[in-house]
Amino acid sequence: MNENQKLKSYISYLINNGRVANQQEFGQVLGYKNKTSFSRLLSKPLTDKFIKNVQTCFPDYANWKDQIDNDIKRVDSVTPIPFENYMMVEYVDLSVAAGELGGNNVDELPESKKRLVPKEFDNGEYLVTRVDGDSMDDGSKYSIPDGTEILIKKYYLNNGDKMPIRNNLFVINAKDGKALKQIIEHNLDDGFIVCHSYNPDFKDYKIYMEDIIEIFLYRKIVSLRPPIPDIKN
Repeated sequence: MNENQKLKSYISYLINNGRVANQQEFGQVLGYKNKTSFSRLLSKPLTDKFIKNVQTCFPDYANWKDQIDNDIKRVDSVTPIPFENYMMVEYVDLSVAAGELGGNNVDELPESKKRLVPKEFDNGEYLVTRVDGDSMDDGSKYSIPDGTEILIKKYYLNNGDKMPIRNNLFVINAKDGKALKQIIEHNLDDGFIVCHSYNPDFKDYKIYMEDIIEIFLYRKIVSLRPPIPDIKN
């Protein structure tokens, strides 16, 4: 873990313990009033002068770093994954989002609006979003339960091209709502798709291409807390 990674982890530690509200407030304590310039500074190698400033404003930083180093040395039962194998991605709540999804500068977002996920090495525009409802949960191994956070990638569909519907799921951002669905038909002649849910209680339905704002490809699950059965007395 390099100095930048340790500092970002320390900022998260401060936020979780209520000592600062967000990264912007941390920068303000150090004397940086412009959050954009401070975010850019964190993306570059940190100077000794900057580190001394952090230690002056936050005297426990040096001891905290030493503790992190010691913890890393003690962990020998798992294979560490390099930090470079992760990426920070914007998190979007589909239930409240309007218009096009995402597009914000991840470095300037609060911690609650971004997620650290395993890196995708296929370039593109990625988002993390939460699945709401049981439409994709039929109790099988393919189920994607309510509350699951998934990684999605923006898909650009050229005129005349068919969507790659086999072995794929899609988040469809349409005028009347947003949903994760399996597409079982893409009709080029009449200009519509047919959306299918895993849960048989939900009927298939059409969406006309002219009503679609954006299309995203489902890539993988990034966070899931499965339900826990009640204790039997």
